[in-house]
Amino acid sequence: MTEVSDHVQERLARVRQRISQACQRSGRDAALVRLIGVTKGVELERIRQALACGVTDLGENRVQ
Repeated sequence: MTEVSDHVQERLARVRQRISQACQRSGRDAALVRLIGVTKGVELERIRQALACGVTDLGENRVQ
């Protein structure tokens, strides 16, 4: 399994906290919000780390 960097864990925790706060302000259920990691230009190791942190939805857009 990939060792998860503190940087990836910290950034992901901040994003999840912001989602939670926004949901509280708007009266939405945070469980119904989907976090999608964007992997365009990201190296494979960082993607693996995000997966290890529980990011299950990924998106990428590249010019064909």
